Amino acid sequence: MPVLKNSYVISYLLVFAFLVNVELRAQFAQQPPFRISIEPVLNSNAAAGFHSFAFAQLGSRWLIVGGRTNGLHGLNSNDPFPLESANNNVVVFDTTNWQIYTSSLSALPKPVADPLRSTNMQYVQHGDYLYMVGGYGRDSILNRFVTFPVISRIRIDSIMDAVVNQTSMQNCIKQVSDTNLRICGGEMHFYDNMFYLVFGHDFNGRYANPFAPIYTQVYSNSVKKFTISENAGNLQIDNYSTVTDTNNFHRRDLNVLPIIQPNGSEALMAYSGVFQKQHDFPYFEPVFIDNSSYAVLNYTQVMSHYNCASLPVYDSVSKKMHTVFLGGISFNDYEPAGNTIVQDTNVPFISDITCFTIKPGNICEEAILPVQLPGLLGSNAKFVANTNATWYSNGVLNFNAVSGKTLAGYLYGGIRADLPNLGSSLVNDTVYRVFIEPYTTVSIKEVPNEFTFLDVFPNPASSKIYIRFQLREAKELSFSIYTINGKKTKELAAQRYKKGSNNISMELSSLEPGIYFIKCIAGSSVITKKILVSP
Repeated sequence: MPVLKNSYVISYLLVFAFLVNVELRAQFAQQPPFRISIEPVLNSNAAAGFHSFAFAQLGSRWLIVGGRTNGLHGLNSNDPFPLESANNNVVVFDTTNWQIYTSSLSALPKPVADPLRSTNMQYVQHGDYLYMVGGYGRDSILNRFVTFPVISRIRIDSIMDAVVNQTSMQNCIKQVSDTNLRICGGEMHFYDNMFYLVFGHDFNGRYANPFAPIYTQVYSNSVKKFTISENAGNLQIDNYSTVTDTNNFHRRDLNVLPIIQPNGSEALMAYSGVFQKQHDFPYFEPVFIDNSSYAVLNYTQVMSHYNCASLPVYDSVSKKMHTVFLGGISFNDYEPAGNTIVQDTNVPFISDITCFTIKPGNICEEAILPVQLPGLLGSNAKFVANTNATWYSNGVLNFNAVSGKTLAGYLYGGIRADLPNLGSSLVNDTVYRVFIEPYTTVSIKEVPNEFTFLDVFPNPASSKIYIRFQLREAKELSFSIYTINGKKTKELAAQRYKKGSNNISMELSSLEPGIYFIKCIAGSSVITKKILVSP
């Protein structure tokens, strides 16, 4: 399900975050070797907006099942997922003329229809079928919100024809129940001739913050592998196995994408996800997954920590694997005006287009591309491949076959927010073309980080704010407060602080209510944190 954003209440909690360098100066480098550009499809139907759905494509037609038609879920236990915003239709989108066709799921039996109108199910298109697992939604028979223990197999061409021709869809769908697959918010892939169900959780009850005793939540903590067969007309799950890691696999709402390794073999990479066991922060370390093992990479992911539209690209000449993230939600937000990355523990919607690169030897780099999305887009959206481009068999774009400006695909659906934090949001109802062109852009260059952690609390604050930090070595530090327009309003004189834990405070009573930035300079490390001064 969409991320449970931190509220003002959570912002007051004292938390200890493992920090990345949150002000990083962009440096010119040869990474990545392309640029991305975006343009809207002006004649696409404005009624096409969905997020957190299952998706398949066949020729010029797109298939959308499930998901939501509103923006980010609410936090009030009475209406976090209003029933009227569940997608109750199977949707076919013909991109030759941007025509939409729909058929209501209400025509199907309730046990069949309920999982198909759920949100944040895991899905994958394989062969002629769309496979959907789990998903969170209302069980019409039990009259409560559940994670469904159901896998659905949908014949893509048949159901598309049924929707367009307004005939029955029921014969296009087969389902089987299996409590091992009661998961939502994970990711599903077909890899090494098996289905991989990566991470996610079993969530039952009303979604709320604070949770109170109104829901249960159990993380999968696993990569589940299995095959699906048909016996006497019925689906069955075979060859089921799991790999469990209760510390590193405790994640959901993440990006799991196919990659090509330097030796040409395929694998999967899981990027970030939520939530850490002790804090409402994302995980920062990517996880490499292949058919025999997994490895947590020794890298702290700076940007794009939640599920968003993503484009994987492999360069067989340099043997670099690039993954482009289109907006979404992130622990860090790039500020173009100051060319800085600002850490925001409220975890904002962003408009940044970023690239995560894996070089031979599992050396990781990140880049912020010099173009932004036309709004706070991308969260729970889908990147739809242009089938006329050249792709590897696992869905990775072959960069070496790209010549000039090329249509890589489309940014479709997802959530559009009006503010990074605490604003309103709607479903994105504009389709965007996504182009790739060989080029050289800017990358994030690693700089030394003098801090083990730094935290500012409470946030929001009215009269005084406290800063707790831990230094790797004794260091001279300076602290300043700036307005959102870059005007310095307060400053603590530079002084030397001891190695280890330190605590200071800064007065705020003379500041007008609004958004400010606290900047801490320690040698070559600069940390900028966003704070809200309340009345």
